[in-house]
Amino acid sequence: MANWKVLTITSVTIGVCGLVLMITLFTATGGYVPFDYGVVLDAGSSHTQITLYHWKADKERCTGVVEQLDTCRIEGGISGYNVSDPSGVGQDLIQCIYNVSTKIDKDRKFMTPLYLGSTAGMRLLNITAPDKVKLIFKLIRDAFLLSSGLQVQCTDIISGQNEGLFSWVTNNYLMNKLVVDRFDGHQPNSTIGMLDMGGASAQIAYRAGDSVGGGVGGGGLTKNVTDDDVNVRLYGINHTVRASSNLCFGVDQAMLRYQMYLIVTHPERIDPTIDSPCTPIGSQITVPGSVFRDQICAKTKKSINYDRNYTFSGISYDRDGNDCSALISNHLLNTNECRQTFDMCFETEAGPPPQATQFYALSSYYYTVRILNLTVTTADEYRQKTDAFCRLNRDAMLQNPLVVAKYVDVYCFQLNYIYNTIKNVYRFPDNQWPNIRFSNSIKDTTLGWSLGFMINATNAIAAEKPTPPVVELFPFTLVCIFCSLILAFSIYFGIKWHKTNESQRKEQYEPISISS
Repeated sequence: MANWKVLTITSVTIGVCGLVLMITLFTATGGYVPFDYGVVLDAGSSHTQITLYHWKADKERCTGVVEQLDTCRIEGGISGYNVSDPSGVGQDLIQCIYNVSTKIDKDRKFMTPLYLGSTAGMRLLNITAPDKVKLIFKLIRDAFLLSSGLQVQCTDIISGQNEGLFSWVTNNYLMNKLVVDRFDGHQPNSTIGMLDMGGASAQIAYRAGDSVGGGVGGGGLTKNVTDDDVNVRLYGINHTVRASSNLCFGVDQAMLRYQMYLIVTHPERIDPTIDSPCTPIGSQITVPGSVFRDQICAKTKKSINYDRNYTFSGISYDRDGNDCSALISNHLLNTNECRQTFDMCFETEAGPPPQATQFYALSSYYYTVRILNLTVTTADEYRQKTDAFCRLNRDAMLQNPLVVAKYVDVYCFQLNYIYNTIKNVYRFPDNQWPNIRFSNSIKDTTLGWSLGFMINATNAIAAEKPTPPVVELFPFTLVCIFCSLILAFSIYFGIKWHKTNESQRKEQYEPISISS
């Protein structure tokens, strides 16, 4: 006779435990997505910034949602390496790379890409000494391959256009203008533009047009109809970005051009002192003529004496007919006038930019304009505050707590240079100045091209699917069906157990009849 009690308890235990175990193994395991990593070196003219990024390897519409993990800074540009001592080239970078790469998961380090992009400083050196540039990059690459432990993808000069484009990507990514909802694919209504000015070049970038692609294909860069337009596909959306760069028109090179103009227009005298309307009263800047000898940006069609010193002496800011702003506008930034003196001039003038677009002005724009305590301003307010500052003598300027002493002699020039670049080169109308925000960070992240570069580079890195559960769907289904059948049988066994108990109970209490 079957023991229905044992069968019932056993079948319930097996069925319930089996279902719980299988559901747990199927739902609570798998689904893990590892992080991918990337290291980008922004090799500028004065320092190199090394940044470690990471993103979930499954990506979002073929593009990684990138976050900064760590950063390291090395003072000095790579153009200053002593190529006659190859063993020392890149060693400071290697140490910095090692420091940031300690945060990479050990099983992902060997597949982590490393990119080095150099900007305007190396672009200039590439014009005057291309062989030295090639040798520097070769030595750096050899050092990386030998000691970095990462996948060295590129060590090269980044074009000015791409520098502007990737800065645009950085700005809009941090403002949540690029990553869209994965379910509705809805495109952001607006993006922000970018104004960037370094020491050697100036960039502007803004969205010229965009479209939602059909499906979620790959990404990358393609050239558009005009030379300044680049198509970039990020997070399943195509953006046409108008990005242009002008080499030699960063603030440092512009200052050299300004000084060279004063030299060639200064009548020869025994006294080598030259009046400088963009230099504050009380300042005298002495520059050896040899500084200008190999400066491609300051190369002039007129001859000067490179073997003497030139002293630029500050004069009254409001000098009739030769004030600072007019000199910059008429002789440095006016293409036709510029060509009378210099070989390098603005070939085309951009703009006007889209009226409704907000712009972030970063790097030298920000570091210069912050001495006026301005973030958002009008053209009139900027002009008034610049004039008020530039009328101060050198000692009075130093009373401003925002002034950095070593730059006090060049602030007035830079303020006027920025004003004329925005107004006369990029052709921002007065009513659009309030759309410009002078800032160097968004959400506590310093702006620049490297984050945008890394975001775009993730398009070319294969995505990874989440890890599968311990139990695949087919065996999970079979076992669940089997356990469900056991539970169904346990009901039958339970019924039989109950009936057996009832029958035994009746037999136990049935009255005993007594015969007479």
